[in-house]
Amino acid sequence: MIDITNYDEVKDKIYPRLINKTNLNDKLSKCWYNEYLDLYLMYHIRLDETKSAILCESMLKFWNIDFDKVRIQAEKNVASQVLMLKMEEALRKLTDKDVSIPEDVEMYIITTEYQTYGAGAILANKEWYEDDLLLLPSSVNEWIALPWDYYINTGYSMLCDMIQNINREIVHPQEVLSDHPYIWNHRTHILQQL
Repeated sequence: MIDITNYDEVKDKIYPRLINKTNLNDKLSKCWYNEYLDLYLMYHIRLDETKSAILCESMLKFWNIDFDKVRIQAEKNVASQVLMLKMEEALRKLTDKDVSIPEDVEMYIITTEYQTYGAGAILANKEWYEDDLLLLPSSVNEWIALPWDYYINTGYSMLCDMIQNINREIVHPQEVLSDHPYIWNHRTHILQQL
């Protein structure tokens, strides 16, 4: 069992977590969070493959460390866990079946090895692709990434409609990340709202 009172024991298990602002309930509001674009950025301690504990300000005080140290550690940790998989590979892992995506659509999943709260993987300072990426918020667990040209050919309104329909029909309300697309700027390594 992990001793969360010991920073040295948990520091390699701290990861960023992105959530939709509407999902900040009373329990979560007592923990540390910050605005990140139109989302909230929180941090959690991964206890095992399926369980985690949200990082609260009282933990920082108990550990006698500042937030920047935790943020830097979390970014380092998530960078070592990042996955960018071709969509076919990701679906094959999930379903154990061969799945084919049309060849003219270059589509990826960005997440972490554990996939739980894997949308935080986008905070890893990483060169994801040789050009800007269109990012669709699949859930708090992952992003769907496409080349920027897909946005130019599809348009903002159609992408928003698609994301909102998927959120309404497939994604659990607590796992909805956002209702609109984002861009990952490959020069600055910064996520931006569209």
